[in-house]
Amino acid sequence: MTQRGKRGSLRSEMTLRVTSLRAFAYHTRFWATGVAVRAGLRSSIDRMLRPRIVGDVPHASVHDIVSFIEMTGGNVEDYRLPNGGLLTPHGWFGAWAPQELSRALLAAQLPLNLTQVVHAGASIRIRRLPEVGEPMRFVATVETVVRTGKRVRIEQDLVTTTARGETLTEHAVSLLLPGGRRPWTDKSRRQESVPATAQLLATHELQSGEGWRFAKLSGDFNPVHWLTPYARHLGLEGTVAHGFDLCARLGHAAVASLADHQPHRVRFFEVRFRQPVVLPARVSIFAGSSTTTDSGARRFPLWIAVDQQSPANAVAYVEVDS
Repeated sequence: MTQRGKRGSLRSEMTLRVTSLRAFAYHTRFWATGVAVRAGLRSSIDRMLRPRIVGDVPHASVHDIVSFIEMTGGNVEDYRLPNGGLLTPHGWFGAWAPQELSRALLAAQLPLNLTQVVHAGASIRIRRLPEVGEPMRFVATVETVVRTGKRVRIEQDLVTTTARGETLTEHAVSLLLPGGRRPWTDKSRRQESVPATAQLLATHELQSGEGWRFAKLSGDFNPVHWLTPYARHLGLEGTVAHGFDLCARLGHAAVASLADHQPHRVRFFEVRFRQPVVLPARVSIFAGSSTTTDSGARRFPLWIAVDQQSPANAVAYVEVDS
Protein backbone atom coordinates (compact mmCIF):
# COMPACT_ATOMS: atom_id res chain seq x y z
CA MET A 1 0.00 0.00 0.00
CA THR A 2 1.27 3.48 -0.88
CA GLN A 3 1.84 6.16 1.76
CA ARG A 4 -1.23 8.00 0.48
CA GLY A 5 -3.28 4.80 0.75
CA LYS A 6 -2.04 4.21 4.29
CA ARG A 7 -2.95 7.76 5.29
CA GLY A 8 -6.40 7.37 3.73
CA SER A 9 -6.98 4.09 5.53
CA LEU A 10 -5.84 5.55 8.86
CA ARG A 11 -8.05 8.62 8.37
CA SER A 12 -11.04 6.39 7.58
CA GLU A 13 -10.36 4.29 10.68
CA MET A 14 -10.18 7.39 12.90
CA THR A 15 -13.37 8.82 11.35
CA LEU A 16 -15.16 5.53 11.99
CA ARG A 17 -14.01 5.48 15.63
CA VAL A 18 -15.14 9.07 16.24
CA THR A 19 -18.49 8.37 14.55
CA SER A 20 -18.96 5.20 16.61
CA LEU A 21 -18.21 7.04 19.88
CA ARG A 22 -20.62 9.83 18.94
CA ALA A 23 -23.29 7.27 18.01
CA PHE A 24 -22.74 5.37 21.27
CA ALA A 25 -23.22 8.61 23.20
CA TYR A 26 -26.54 9.26 21.43
CA HIS A 27 -27.64 5.68 22.01
CA THR A 28 -26.82 5.95 25.72
CA ARG A 29 -29.02 9.07 25.97
CA PHE A 30 -31.69 7.26 23.97
CA TRP A 31 -31.77 4.45 26.53
CA ALA A 32 -31.47 6.73 29.55
CA THR A 33 -34.60 8.65 28.52
CA GLY A 34 -36.46 5.36 28.07
CA VAL A 35 -35.49 4.22 31.55
CA ALA A 36 -36.59 7.61 32.94
CA VAL A 37 -40.03 7.22 31.33
CA ARG A 38 -40.34 3.69 32.66
CA ALA A 39 -39.43 4.86 36.17
CA GLY A 40 -42.00 7.68 36.03
CA LEU A 41 -39.35 10.40 36.12
CA ARG A 42 -40.58 12.05 32.92
CA SER A 43 -43.93 13.48 31.89
CA SER A 44 -46.40 11.11 30.21
CA ILE A 45 -47.73 13.93 28.02
CA ASP A 46 -46.67 14.14 24.37
CA ARG A 47 -45.72 17.80 23.84
CA MET A 48 -46.01 17.24 20.05
CA LEU A 49 -42.45 18.39 19.41
CA ARG A 50 -41.43 17.34 15.91
CA PRO A 51 -38.25 19.29 15.13
CA ARG A 52 -36.29 18.85 11.91
CA ILE A 53 -32.74 17.59 12.45
CA VAL A 54 -30.58 19.08 9.68
CA GLY A 55 -26.92 18.47 8.97
CA ASP A 56 -24.19 17.20 6.68
CA VAL A 57 -24.08 13.53 5.79
CA PRO A 58 -20.84 12.19 7.34
CA HIS A 59 -18.00 12.01 4.84
CA ALA A 60 -17.23 8.53 3.54
CA SER A 61 -14.03 7.63 1.71
CA VAL A 62 -13.72 5.06 -1.06
CA HIS A 63 -12.11 2.79 1.53
CA ASP A 64 -15.20 3.13 3.77
CA ILE A 65 -17.61 2.29 0.96
CA VAL A 66 -15.55 -0.64 -0.32
CA SER A 67 -15.39 -2.07 3.22
CA PHE A 68 -19.15 -1.65 3.63
CA ILE A 69 -19.98 -3.34 0.32
CA GLU A 70 -17.69 -6.27 1.09
CA MET A 71 -18.97 -6.56 4.68
CA THR A 72 -22.59 -6.76 3.52
CA GLY A 73 -21.98 -9.32 0.80
CA GLY A 74 -21.92 -7.08 -2.29
CA ASN A 75 -19.64 -6.87 -5.31
CA VAL A 76 -17.61 -3.63 -5.41
CA GLU A 77 -17.36 -3.74 -9.21
CA ASP A 78 -21.16 -3.43 -9.48
CA TYR A 79 -20.81 0.14 -8.14
CA ARG A 80 -17.73 1.12 -10.16
CA LEU A 81 -18.17 4.03 -12.59
CA PRO A 82 -16.52 4.23 -16.04
CA ASN A 83 -14.37 7.13 -14.77
CA GLY A 84 -13.01 4.94 -11.95
CA GLY A 85 -15.23 6.50 -9.30
CA LEU A 86 -17.68 4.63 -7.10
CA LEU A 87 -21.42 4.99 -6.54
CA THR A 88 -22.71 4.95 -2.98
CA PRO A 89 -24.76 1.75 -2.51
CA HIS A 90 -28.43 1.96 -1.55
CA GLY A 91 -27.82 0.40 1.86
CA TRP A 92 -25.10 2.86 2.96
CA PHE A 93 -27.89 4.84 4.61
CA GLY A 94 -27.92 2.19 7.35
CA ALA A 95 -24.27 2.89 8.19
CA TRP A 96 -24.75 6.51 9.29
CA ALA A 97 -28.46 7.35 9.59
CA PRO A 98 -29.44 5.45 12.79
CA GLN A 99 -27.72 8.02 15.01
CA GLU A 100 -29.43 10.91 13.20
CA LEU A 101 -32.81 9.20 13.51
CA SER A 102 -32.08 8.69 17.21
CA ARG A 103 -31.33 12.42 17.50
CA ALA A 104 -34.75 13.17 15.98
CA LEU A 105 -36.42 10.81 18.47
CA LEU A 106 -34.61 12.44 21.38
CA ALA A 107 -35.55 15.92 20.17
CA ALA A 108 -39.23 14.92 19.93
CA GLN A 109 -39.19 14.15 23.70
CA LEU A 110 -41.77 11.40 23.29
CA PRO A 111 -43.21 10.10 26.60
CA LEU A 112 -42.33 6.54 25.62
CA ASN A 113 -39.99 3.85 26.86
CA LEU A 114 -37.94 3.56 23.70
CA THR A 115 -35.71 0.82 25.11
CA GLN A 116 -38.29 -1.68 23.79
CA VAL A 117 -38.42 -0.30 20.25
CA VAL A 118 -38.42 -2.78 17.34
CA HIS A 119 -37.33 -1.99 13.77
CA ALA A 120 -40.45 -2.87 11.77
CA GLY A 121 -39.44 -1.82 8.27
CA ALA A 122 -37.87 0.71 5.92
CA SER A 123 -38.14 2.06 2.39
CA ILE A 124 -35.98 4.16 0.08
CA ARG A 125 -36.92 6.13 -3.04
CA ILE A 126 -33.86 6.91 -5.15
CA ARG A 127 -33.82 9.98 -7.38
CA ARG A 128 -30.08 9.66 -8.02
CA LEU A 129 -27.34 7.60 -6.39
CA PRO A 130 -24.54 9.95 -5.28
CA GLU A 131 -20.91 9.33 -6.14
CA VAL A 132 -18.57 8.64 -3.24
CA GLY A 133 -17.12 11.91 -1.98
CA GLU A 134 -20.06 14.04 -3.16
CA PRO A 135 -21.09 16.46 -0.36
CA MET A 136 -24.61 15.77 0.91
CA ARG A 137 -27.08 17.21 3.41
CA PHE A 138 -29.89 15.51 5.28
CA VAL A 139 -33.14 16.31 7.09
CA ALA A 140 -34.44 13.81 9.69
CA THR A 141 -37.88 14.01 11.31
CA VAL A 142 -40.41 12.10 13.37
CA GLU A 143 -43.46 12.17 11.09
CA THR A 144 -46.19 10.29 12.95
CA VAL A 145 -46.75 8.58 16.30
CA VAL A 146 -49.82 6.32 16.24
CA ARG A 147 -51.14 4.56 19.35
CA THR A 148 -53.34 1.46 19.05
CA GLY A 149 -54.09 0.26 22.56
CA LYS A 150 -50.70 -0.37 24.14
CA ARG A 151 -48.96 -0.53 20.78
CA VAL A 152 -47.20 2.51 19.36
CA ARG A 153 -45.99 2.85 15.77
CA ILE A 154 -43.48 5.59 14.94
CA GLU A 155 -42.77 6.70 11.39
CA GLN A 156 -39.60 8.64 10.65
CA ASP A 157 -38.38 10.26 7.43
CA LEU A 158 -34.87 11.15 6.34
CA VAL A 159 -34.17 12.95 3.05
CA THR A 160 -30.72 13.45 1.54
CA THR A 161 -29.91 16.26 -0.88
CA THR A 162 -26.94 17.74 -2.67
CA ALA A 163 -25.32 20.87 -1.28
CA ARG A 164 -27.50 22.83 -3.72
CA GLY A 165 -30.73 21.21 -2.52
CA GLU A 166 -31.33 18.58 -5.24
CA THR A 167 -33.13 15.61 -3.66
CA LEU A 168 -31.09 12.41 -3.89
CA THR A 169 -32.88 9.85 -1.72
CA GLU A 170 -36.03 9.70 0.41
CA HIS A 171 -36.01 7.23 3.31
CA ALA A 172 -38.83 6.14 5.60
CA VAL A 173 -38.26 4.05 8.73
CA SER A 174 -40.97 2.32 10.79
CA LEU A 175 -40.47 1.58 14.49
CA LEU A 176 -42.79 -0.40 16.74
CA LEU A 177 -43.27 -0.42 20.50
CA PRO A 178 -45.16 -3.69 21.07
CA GLY A 179 -46.56 -2.64 24.46
CA GLY A 180 -47.00 -6.21 25.65
CA ARG A 181 -46.45 -9.43 23.76
CA ARG A 182 -43.45 -9.07 21.47
CA PRO A 183 -44.11 -9.81 17.78
CA TRP A 184 -41.71 -12.75 17.60
CA THR A 185 -43.45 -14.53 20.53
CA ASP A 186 -46.95 -14.12 19.04
CA LYS A 187 -47.80 -17.57 17.64
CA SER A 188 -51.06 -16.26 16.14
CA ARG A 189 -49.22 -13.74 13.96
CA ARG A 190 -49.68 -14.37 10.24
CA GLN A 191 -46.61 -15.83 8.60
CA GLU A 192 -45.64 -15.50 4.96
CA SER A 193 -43.97 -18.33 3.10
CA VAL A 194 -41.60 -18.11 0.17
CA PRO A 195 -43.39 -19.29 -2.99
CA ALA A 196 -42.11 -22.51 -4.48
CA THR A 197 -41.64 -20.70 -7.80
CA ALA A 198 -39.37 -17.99 -6.32
CA GLN A 199 -35.85 -17.65 -7.73
CA LEU A 200 -32.83 -17.86 -5.41
CA LEU A 201 -30.72 -14.68 -5.76
CA ALA A 202 -28.10 -14.97 -3.02
CA THR A 203 -27.17 -16.79 0.18
CA HIS A 204 -25.30 -15.20 3.11
CA GLU A 205 -23.52 -16.74 6.08
CA LEU A 206 -23.97 -14.44 9.09
CA GLN A 207 -21.58 -15.19 11.94
CA SER A 208 -22.42 -14.87 15.63
CA GLY A 209 -20.44 -11.61 15.82
CA GLU A 210 -22.27 -9.96 12.91
CA GLY A 211 -24.44 -7.88 15.25
CA TRP A 212 -21.46 -6.31 17.03
CA ARG A 213 -19.66 -5.77 13.73
CA PHE A 214 -22.59 -3.86 12.23
CA ALA A 215 -23.22 -1.99 15.51
CA LYS A 216 -19.72 -0.50 15.34
CA LEU A 217 -20.29 0.46 11.73
CA SER A 218 -23.80 1.94 12.04
CA GLY A 219 -23.90 3.28 15.59
CA ASP A 220 -26.98 1.17 16.40
CA PHE A 221 -25.79 -0.30 19.71
CA ASN A 222 -29.11 -1.84 20.74
CA PRO A 223 -27.87 -4.79 22.85
CA VAL A 224 -30.39 -7.15 21.25
CA HIS A 225 -27.87 -7.31 18.37
CA TRP A 226 -24.74 -8.16 20.36
CA LEU A 227 -25.55 -9.09 23.98
CA THR A 228 -26.90 -12.65 24.21
CA PRO A 229 -28.31 -12.49 27.79
CA TYR A 230 -30.30 -9.37 26.89
CA ALA A 231 -31.64 -10.95 23.69
CA ARG A 232 -32.75 -14.03 25.64
CA HIS A 233 -34.40 -11.78 28.23
CA LEU A 234 -36.60 -10.54 25.36
CA GLY A 235 -37.63 -14.07 24.46
CA LEU A 236 -35.17 -14.60 21.60
CA GLU A 237 -32.87 -17.57 21.19
CA GLY A 238 -29.87 -15.29 20.78
CA THR A 239 -28.68 -12.01 19.28
CA VAL A 240 -30.29 -10.93 16.00
CA ALA A 241 -29.10 -9.29 12.79
CA HIS A 242 -29.66 -5.56 12.23
CA GLY A 243 -32.50 -4.66 9.90
CA PHE A 244 -30.26 -2.25 7.98
CA ASP A 245 -27.67 -5.01 7.52
CA LEU A 246 -30.36 -7.12 5.83
CA CYS A 247 -31.52 -4.11 3.77
CA ALA A 248 -28.01 -3.64 2.40
CA ARG A 249 -27.86 -7.30 1.37
CA LEU A 250 -31.24 -7.01 -0.36
CA GLY A 251 -29.95 -3.99 -2.29
CA HIS A 252 -26.84 -5.83 -3.47
CA ALA A 253 -28.93 -8.82 -4.61
CA ALA A 254 -31.30 -6.56 -6.54
CA VAL A 255 -28.40 -4.78 -8.28
CA ALA A 256 -26.62 -8.01 -9.24
CA SER A 257 -29.57 -10.19 -10.25
CA LEU A 258 -32.47 -7.91 -11.18
CA ALA A 259 -30.76 -4.75 -12.51
CA ASP A 260 -28.00 -6.44 -14.54
CA HIS A 261 -25.24 -5.01 -12.26
CA GLN A 262 -26.46 -1.42 -12.86
CA PRO A 263 -27.24 0.12 -9.45
CA HIS A 264 -28.75 3.31 -10.91
CA ARG A 265 -31.65 1.20 -12.28
CA VAL A 266 -32.84 0.28 -8.76
CA ARG A 267 -35.22 3.16 -8.02
CA PHE A 268 -37.16 2.00 -4.97
CA PHE A 269 -37.26 -0.72 -2.40
CA GLU A 270 -39.31 -1.40 0.68
CA VAL A 271 -38.84 -4.07 3.34
CA ARG A 272 -41.01 -5.24 6.23
CA PHE A 273 -39.48 -7.41 8.92
CA ARG A 274 -41.57 -10.41 9.95
CA GLN A 275 -39.28 -12.45 12.20
CA PRO A 276 -35.80 -11.67 13.60
CA VAL A 277 -32.80 -13.42 12.06
CA VAL A 278 -31.15 -15.08 15.05
CA LEU A 279 -27.35 -15.25 14.78
CA PRO A 280 -25.44 -17.17 13.58
CA ALA A 281 -27.58 -17.82 10.52
CA ARG A 282 -27.51 -18.86 6.91
CA VAL A 283 -30.10 -16.77 5.07
CA SER A 284 -31.15 -16.66 1.44
CA ILE A 285 -32.75 -13.96 -0.70
CA PHE A 286 -35.48 -15.01 -3.14
CA ALA A 287 -37.33 -13.09 -5.87
CA GLY A 288 -40.74 -13.64 -7.43
CA SER A 289 -42.12 -12.75 -10.84
CA SER A 290 -42.26 -9.07 -11.70
CA THR A 291 -45.18 -6.83 -12.52
CA THR A 292 -45.06 -3.48 -14.34
CA THR A 293 -45.74 -0.20 -12.54
CA ASP A 294 -47.52 2.81 -14.07
CA SER A 295 -44.10 4.38 -14.71
CA GLY A 296 -42.94 1.33 -16.66
CA ALA A 297 -40.58 0.00 -13.96
CA ARG A 298 -40.51 -3.70 -13.09
CA ARG A 299 -41.64 -4.45 -9.54
CA PHE A 300 -40.30 -7.62 -7.92
CA PRO A 301 -41.36 -9.20 -4.61
CA LEU A 302 -38.42 -10.39 -2.48
CA TRP A 303 -38.11 -12.58 0.58
CA ILE A 304 -35.37 -13.27 3.12
CA ALA A 305 -35.64 -16.71 4.70
CA VAL A 306 -33.51 -19.53 6.08
CA ASP A 307 -34.71 -21.68 3.18
CA GLN A 308 -37.64 -21.90 0.77
CA GLN A 309 -39.63 -24.10 3.14
CA SER A 310 -39.37 -21.74 6.14
CA PRO A 311 -41.49 -18.66 6.94
CA ALA A 312 -39.99 -15.44 5.59
CA ASN A 313 -37.95 -13.32 8.01
CA ALA A 314 -38.50 -10.28 5.79
CA VAL A 315 -40.74 -9.39 2.86
CA ALA A 316 -39.67 -6.72 0.37
CA TYR A 317 -40.47 -5.07 -2.95
CA VAL A 318 -37.99 -3.54 -5.35
CA GLU A 319 -38.61 -1.43 -8.46
CA VAL A 320 -36.11 -1.59 -11.31
CA ASP A 321 -36.06 0.64 -14.40
CA SER A 322 -36.44 -1.29 -17.62
